[in-house]
Amino acid sequence: MWSLPLDLIVQELLLHSDNDITEVLFRHVAIAAGRPGSSADAAVAVQARLETLGLWTAGMRLDDGSGLSRGNLVTPRALAKAIALSLSDPTYRAIATGLPTAAADGTLGGRFDDPVTEGAGRGVVRAKTGTLTGVHSVNGFTRTADGAVVAFAFVANDVVANGDLAARDWLERVAAATTACGCA
Repeated sequence: MWSLPLDLIVQELLLHSDNDITEVLFRHVAIAAGRPGSSADAAVAVQARLETLGLWTAGMRLDDGSGLSRGNLVTPRALAKAIALSLSDPTYRAIATGLPTAAADGTLGGRFDDPVTEGAGRGVVRAKTGTLTGVHSVNGFTRTADGAVVAFAFVANDVVANGDLAARDWLERVAAATTACGCA
């Protein structure tokens, strides 16, 4: 049986934040490492791969592949480093090319909607969103006003009840401000 190439699958899951595809790939990492395809085996295999890539730090934890488990712990630095790796190593290019574009497609299609505070990011920010009750994130890259490419990961933890939209707007404004800066 044949499937789409892995890079196209990764692009699709990132564009639409498809948790089912992510869970399947998570388990396939375990199988590729010669382990059974359980979530526990996948967590061990993914951690080993991230350690090899220099993307794992003490205190991080993976319970699932989708990021929906409250037991998952990852640092913004590790997320930003993963994006930077996707920009510099063709092996991981599908991550960078699969990220939605602000105000254009995927999970960012309806976001960055305030032209005054978020306008600089429209069509320029490429990022993956993350949403759990009380936690919001945006992780990706942008080209700054002076032409530099910047990888970023912004996370809002402990978002108060009814504060979801404010947290999302804050994340979009910070990403847009990064785009507008002369950061190089």
